[in-house]
Amino acid sequence: MPYTEQGYKPKQRKHKDTSKSDHEKPHQNTHQKSQQNKNKSGIKRQNNSKYTQPLKQRSNPFGAKVSDELKKEYQEKKQRKESNEDAINQMKFLINSHSNTHKKWSAGEIEQLITLSRSSMYELSIKPDASRIIQTIIKNGDNEQRQTVLTELKPKIFDLTKDQYGHHVVKKLLKYCSKIVPSLLLELYHTHIFEMLMQKFSSDVLKTLCEFINKTQQRKLIEEVYGAQYEFLKSKNPELKTFSEVINSNDTLKNVICKDLKDKVFKILNKQHVSTNPLLAQLLIDYISCVDEKDASEVAASLREHLQQFLTLPEGPKLMKFVIIHSSAKARKGLLKECKENLITLMTDKFGHYCILYLLRHVDDKMALKKYVLDSIEAMTQKLVFDKCGIELLEFILDPLSTHFLPPSIIDPLKEKGSFTLKDDDIRFKDMLTELKPTLLDICQKEYKSLTKFKPTRRFLTAVKKSFPEETTFIIDEDLKGKKVGEENKAEEIQEEKPKEPSQPLPVETDAVMKGEEVDDIKEIKKEVAEAKAEKAKEMKKKVNKKGYSK
Repeated sequence: MPYTEQGYKPKQRKHKDTSKSDHEKPHQNTHQKSQQNKNKSGIKRQNNSKYTQPLKQRSNPFGAKVSDELKKEYQEKKQRKESNEDAINQMKFLINSHSNTHKKWSAGEIEQLITLSRSSMYELSIKPDASRIIQTIIKNGDNEQRQTVLTELKPKIFDLTKDQYGHHVVKKLLKYCSKIVPSLLLELYHTHIFEMLMQKFSSDVLKTLCEFINKTQQRKLIEEVYGAQYEFLKSKNPELKTFSEVINSNDTLKNVICKDLKDKVFKILNKQHVSTNPLLAQLLIDYISCVDEKDASEVAASLREHLQQFLTLPEGPKLMKFVIIHSSAKARKGLLKECKENLITLMTDKFGHYCILYLLRHVDDKMALKKYVLDSIEAMTQKLVFDKCGIELLEFILDPLSTHFLPPSIIDPLKEKGSFTLKDDDIRFKDMLTELKPTLLDICQKEYKSLTKFKPTRRFLTAVKKSFPEETTFIIDEDLKGKKVGEENKAEEIQEEKPKEPSQPLPVETDAVMKGEEVDDIKEIKKEVAEAKAEKAKEMKKKVNKKGYSK
């Protein structure tokens, strides 16, 4: 602002003179404009009039002939795509009609599906709505038709194994072509086992493959993960069989193998989703056999997140024991909470009920054990008594660490008491028995007749009588011995035997006898006897054996 005697005076704005029309305004010389632009930028601006002109059509660099060929190829692809969609729709319609009517597939209909899907089976296998077409052919076709599918898919089987929908096709091939496909997959999957264990769908295929191969073949597959050093030691010492024996033969290479295996195990366990299969379970068992005490707690913490998936496998009890021993008291309590969700399934499972034995053996927290395990056992006692696996759980509580009920292979690891447990064994087992005493006595009184029929339940009654002799006077020693099958049958025959009616003389032959009317009467009598036998068999079936037992 300019300063004056009166002070700062604001500068007045200049307003455009709008009184004059546009044609009356003086035009600035174009030469002056260009000179100003030149002075400002240093470069004389060019006239932009040529950029306002319409662009000329560019010439085809490939020539007219090539463009026609490309158009033709594009049209052929379009027609092929449309024809494929039509074929897929036809196949879907055929499958839907069968699923609605529940008809059996004929050889001609399966051949029709093969004709429509030929040369596009891989593309159909990886589509969410078309994968079932190939699965239907494999399931309902004959051996020749299945061989046709296998021949076309063979180059792409490894890609199908890793696909969300394609891996179902591979599993179907394993199931319905069990003579050819397992050996084929063993060749294809060679050196790719760790990669497949890391992937969800391929790991599921490995789980199915283990059902069709023996233990030796499974062992060869998992040994590929252990690396070249392990293969070298194994070839050098062929008489050594187990993983720990092989690596202990060389201390230098042992550290290298264990370090490499540790990285691979943590890569798998740190994943959000771990797909369980026998190969992965064996890998974990082999690793925990050589793990250092420093890394053991870290491995146990990572393994505990996925432990529930392994408990029903043969390796489940060993993994459960490792996690319990190398976890804190707080972590063991958390393990009890996690097991409660699947406790009903575990108590009646072949390997799952052994895992519960480790919880009963090693957890010191009495209240947590009662809340998460013993209360569930008490509620399910009636079901467990008549279950082959459940009754072993009850017998362990009645007579712990005894080989009378369980084999030494199960009892011997349970005898090893961890250094973390402070509770005396006598107090531990006495508390459990006191907690379940009323329920056990009640079930013995209510189901006494049923319990005396079968050998395992009679053995259970013997254990109850031994533990509570004063409260079990109703249990008779003669009932615990059991009757032989032959004696029971004789007793039933004596009861059912009736006095025979006096025999009547045969009627004199008449024309009716000659015509065969007496033969018809005999047929009716035989029919009545057969019906009576059928009714008797039904009645016997109702009284039969409860789950898992025979007389």
